Amino acid sequence: MCRKVKIKTFLYQNKAFFLFVCIQAVILLYLVTILFSARGILRIQTENTRGGYNESLAGKTFTSGKYSIQPGAYKVAVKYISKNTADNSVHSLEDRIADITFMSDSNPSAVTMNRIALDGGHISADGRLWIHSFSQLNDLKMELVCHGENEIQIQSIVLKEQIRYRYVRVAEVLLGMALLNLIYIVFWSKGIDLPSLKSRKKTALYLMALSAIAGLPLYADFVFVGHDLYFHMQRMARSRSIGLIGTAVYLFSSYRLINVHVRAAVGEYTAMCFLPLAVYGLWRIYEQERPTWKDWLPLSITMSSIVQCHILTVEMVMLFILVFVLANIRKTLMPQRLSALVKAALTSVGISAWFVFPFLESMFCLPVAVSGQGNKIQSSGLFLVQLFSFFIHGNGTNVEAGMVDEMPLSIGIALTFGIVVSLYVCLQRSRWNLEENPKYKLMRLSFIFGAAALFLTLKCFPYDHLQDLLGAAAARLIGMVQFSWRYLTIATVLLSVTVTMALAVLKDFNAGAYKIAVGVLVCGQLLFTGVFYWQYTQKANEDAFLSSDNYAQTMQIGMGEYLLENVDREQLSVSECKIVSGNISISSYQKIRGKVNITCRNEGNEEAEILLPVLDYGNYHVHDINTGKEYPLETGDNSQIQISVEAGYEGVLEVSYIPPVRWRAAEIVSLIVTTFIIFIIVKERNRKDVK
Repeated sequence: MCRKVKIKTFLYQNKAFFLFVCIQAVILLYLVTILFSARGILRIQTENTRGGYNESLAGKTFTSGKYSIQPGAYKVAVKYISKNTADNSVHSLEDRIADITFMSDSNPSAVTMNRIALDGGHISADGRLWIHSFSQLNDLKMELVCHGENEIQIQSIVLKEQIRYRYVRVAEVLLGMALLNLIYIVFWSKGIDLPSLKSRKKTALYLMALSAIAGLPLYADFVFVGHDLYFHMQRMARSRSIGLIGTAVYLFSSYRLINVHVRAAVGEYTAMCFLPLAVYGLWRIYEQERPTWKDWLPLSITMSSIVQCHILTVEMVMLFILVFVLANIRKTLMPQRLSALVKAALTSVGISAWFVFPFLESMFCLPVAVSGQGNKIQSSGLFLVQLFSFFIHGNGTNVEAGMVDEMPLSIGIALTFGIVVSLYVCLQRSRWNLEENPKYKLMRLSFIFGAAALFLTLKCFPYDHLQDLLGAAAARLIGMVQFSWRYLTIATVLLSVTVTMALAVLKDFNAGAYKIAVGVLVCGQLLFTGVFYWQYTQKANEDAFLSSDNYAQTMQIGMGEYLLENVDREQLSVSECKIVSGNISISSYQKIRGKVNITCRNEGNEEAEILLPVLDYGNYHVHDINTGKEYPLETGDNSQIQISVEAGYEGVLEVSYIPPVRWRAAEIVSLIVTTFIIFIIVKERNRKDVK
């Protein structure tokens, strides 16, 4: 009731805003009525665009009559016959024999489209045409431009409106209205004290603004063309619909939802963004007889990106890449392919040198806990009933025995059903002659490796026995992932590729079965995701409102993997300095942006020693902030920094971490390699533009 009163009061104080809202309501009502109007269909007369086989249309341009058309997005379906398709002669799919475009003389900007290219290898072509809102046209016309010495007959051209675009337009209008309302409230409204908003609400507003700015390129009525946009829009299967389905399968996969919502594993789910590109990059290298930089660069960029996100994912990916390389040793040892793999590895190391070199040096030179761990991970394994559970609850944690209260660890409905579809495709391999089909080969390969990854997640995999049998070094390698269910990361991406390729093969050879499979998969995935969101939101462990700006502390990072060995956690303090020897007084201790300031006075006649609450990870330096004089330090009790102060000293000592020069050199290497990659990409783009 109180909220209703506040709204009424606000509208009374802002009469102009109330009128503005009423106008918006009328506009929305009008748009809603349009949603249910009849679909627009337009058939172009083709008598003037047909050439006989005895008549060359080379260089000729044909223009249709003028048509009326309502606003909307239209799918343009063209059916045609060319001499190449008629006599089944050899041809290049890139050899355009004609182009089709649409235009309006009275309102040219109302029509948006890319040319529809007709080639000698097909008998149909599709395109997309947009007639902008509030642009009722009466003079839409089509233009056909023929190329070369080809002969072509246009059989039919049909424009069919895509109804879903109407909903997109309504959504755009709603977002636009929301933005205008927000602008009004911020700059002109009365009765709202914006500075008094709670911090959480301010943060939400800032995030909304930043998100809007970051997404500005997406607000255009087109996609900004990258180097390989057209290729990527139709690659893994050369079908936009299958590509979207594959994206949805991966995006809403069970383990990804778990990582994002249940585990809040930022590093791991960010790394998952790049995993499909890793599969693509490796596949490109092995599918090309002479891989070029365009083939191996995706793998380099992928590995470099994953390194920045999640080290454990890098280790898992490298393990599977190694197995793949060894399993295809004959292909691997071909000089051009081996060279491509080496270039990919070196480039990835070069891009990531600024991080990889300091990280590896620290890992090998410092006695951190994770370096000496040989985790027994078999107890974290899964049961089959968990792995193939269709509906999972939305909370829980890792348990070592049984499954009670364990977090959801399943591959979900979509991937389970995808495995069934893949097995069906495999059974049809002889009938459909699939052995040399590239889609089938990728499907089969990703399925085998995906199944292997699933096997590694199971409790029956003998991790502990292997660790005992192979020794400490192998134990550390085997236990590096901490939990065996983490291999669901690899399984998810590989099985998503499997599903995508299986659907692509099914679409090529059994369109009816493909439609049924897609329907079952989409419905199953929607049901699974809906149940998960319901369970997650209704049964989450707690609601958290975090607003702390404090830095992450050593003990807040995971399970203390990077804590120095033999450190007694109970003896660690945030700010307590201990006097080891001498007569010294400490009046102030502060941590400021990664630096420690100690105000102290040595009141004795001999050197004094202080043990600081800072663990000695190396590369620390101590100096007087006034004189700049360096003071020696050493590792004291509990691996903490210990400094020595001469008799009679009085002042402020600053402890700071200064990376060695060789680490700066690694940063320069990364800068050079990254700059060179950008240079060759820009150069290639300019070369294409010149052509």
